[in-house]
Amino acid sequence: MHDVLYENARLYPMDPSVHPVPEGSFAVTDGRFSAVGETVPARRRFDLEGNLVLPGLVDCHTHLV
Repeated sequence: MHDVLYENARLYPMDPSVHPVPEGSFAVTDGRFSAVGETVPARRRFDLEGNLVLPGLVDCHTHLV
């Protein structure tokens, strides 16, 4: 059983060889992706209503003051 299932999302992966998924779903368990592209049993479900999901681009660095 997954913690959360997000459905009806436009998924755009960072890998250019993988095509975007116009109506996909993904599951999260313990704060990590546990399933992508399939509907799986989950404790909670959210309909993203076609909203776009992109990978987070995090730039973790500091500058000398």
